[in-house]
Amino acid sequence: MTKDFRNTYSLKSLTMWIIPSIFFMFQFIPRLWLGQNADHIRGQLSIDWQCFGYINALYYFGYAGMQIPVAMMLDRFQPRYVISSLIALLSLSFLAFTLTDNWMVAAGARFFIGIGSAAGFLGVSKIISQWFDRKTYSKLLGISIAFGILGAVYGGGPTYVLVQKYGVDTVAFGIVGVGLALALAVFFSVRSPEKSHENNEKLTIAHLKELISSPTIWILGAVNLLLVGPLEGFADLWGERYLVDYFGFEKTRALELVSFIFIGLISASPITPWIGKKIGDYALINVCGLGIVLCFMVLFMHWAPSWWGVATTLFMMGAFSAYQTNLLSAGSEMVRPVLMGVTIAFLNSWNMSGGSVFHPLVGMIMDSGKTGESNLMGDIIAFLDSWNIFGGATGQSNLVSESTYIAALSTIPLAATIGVVLMFFIGIIHYKKNRLK
Repeated sequence: MTKDFRNTYSLKSLTMWIIPSIFFMFQFIPRLWLGQNADHIRGQLSIDWQCFGYINALYYFGYAGMQIPVAMMLDRFQPRYVISSLIALLSLSFLAFTLTDNWMVAAGARFFIGIGSAAGFLGVSKIISQWFDRKTYSKLLGISIAFGILGAVYGGGPTYVLVQKYGVDTVAFGIVGVGLALALAVFFSVRSPEKSHENNEKLTIAHLKELISSPTIWILGAVNLLLVGPLEGFADLWGERYLVDYFGFEKTRALELVSFIFIGLISASPITPWIGKKIGDYALINVCGLGIVLCFMVLFMHWAPSWWGVATTLFMMGAFSAYQTNLLSAGSEMVRPVLMGVTIAFLNSWNMSGGSVFHPLVGMIMDSGKTGESNLMGDIIAFLDSWNIFGGATGQSNLVSESTYIAALSTIPLAATIGVVLMFFIGIIHYKKNRLK
């Protein structure tokens, strides 16, 4: 047993896995930067909430759009060159974002930050597939996600405390320095094994055609987008403000609470592969989607108004968001080994496209409610306000009604509900196919 462990988990292979995992963890800090410093950035760029949502969405356009190109580059070239170059791009783009007061330059920089971040998850996935066998892949991927999400935890409250103590620019320059140091560490440390566990067949355009001709893979991708709202809509940007404005928490406490989403994700990610094997990946994904909807109902209706009640609700929301490992695993099992990497990239691009959908949509609805414009959304919000369905605000900084927040954030559980319905039909198709075998 000891010998088998050494063969599978050698010190060298673990080192190759851990170093890219550190970057996967680090890239969450620039990703969450806008949510922590929203007022400062809006003032610096002189923009409204909708424009702010669009700028944040550009990160996800860059991230999602580069998933397949980065996967192909990782397949064609040595991972250390690709990963280190993209880390450097992220760091320099973050520097440009920090220094500019022009919203167009900031938007472009945010887009390139997203491109650089694409090396995080895909880089770790590539290293695992090179250094470890396929049976170990799902387990280590779950651990990597849990480890990486620590960056989301430390990218919240602790980073905000540093900003309060040292200032936005000082902390931003520190983040740039750490990023460039990580680029050098990857370049000089990461290597490809002499004998890889990957399939030796090289990826071609014909393989891509084979992938995109599968309707089930497309539906899985759509489900991945529809269920990701708690992470890429609520936790990334809007959750902290909602908790400050309508639960009365101070900003530091609200950021701590939002971190519970990521703590829940960290806690559940290593065990969801095991649960998926017991009840089936498709069933588990459906349970997670319904759990997400229930958590938002508890939050919106103030059924758990205390700090611990909100913390528990957000922890469970994060735990239910751990479906991603199972969805990626289910997708990779549908394709041949040569398509495994690009399939993961394709499904992950849908996942990261969620931010480019939820952020502008939520921002648009927020502005509609704030301005009181005579449009359908403004009329719906005015109707909700007249009935006082969600109660009054308890915070001090609210600029829009809670009904506006609810209308905007309800797009997340609504999308999750649609995702559950789609996943239910995929599960039926999968079940019938297995019965026929």
